[in-house]
Amino acid sequence: MKNRLRCFLSRKDLPGELIEEIAQRRSLLKNYAVKKALVLHPHTPRLVSMRMLRDLYLMDLVQLTLTPGALAELKRNAEEQLIARLPQFASGTENYAGASRPGRVAGALLAEGHRMC
Repeated sequence: MKNRLRCFLSRKDLPGELIEEIAQRRSLLKNYAVKKALVLHPHTPRLVSMRMLRDLYLMDLVQLTLTPGALAELKRNAEEQLIARLPQFASGTENYAGASRPGRVAGALLAEGHRMC
C-alpha cells in the first residue's frame, strides 16, 4: 500500500486537495517515504508542507532547499532547520553534499569554524 502511495505521489498532476486529504491520514504519515514525498510534491499546500518539514532528515532538507520549484518560504524554513541542527552533525559531516549545499548553511558552517572542502 505504501509503495503504491509513493508511486501515486510521484505524479506531478495531483490536485492540492487530494494531497491534503492524504496528509490528514495519520496512518499513512507513519511512513517516512510518504512524508518526504508529500513535502517535496509541488502541489502540497504550504501549511501541510511546513508542518511535516521538521520530520525530514538532513539530506532531504538539503534536497528541498535545492529544488527549483519549491516555495521560497519552505526553502527558507528548511535552511533554518539545517542551521539549527549544525551542532548535531557528527565529526566530518560538515562537508555533506559537497558543493551543493545551500548558501545560508555554508555561511553558518563557516561562522562556526568548520572548514569548507
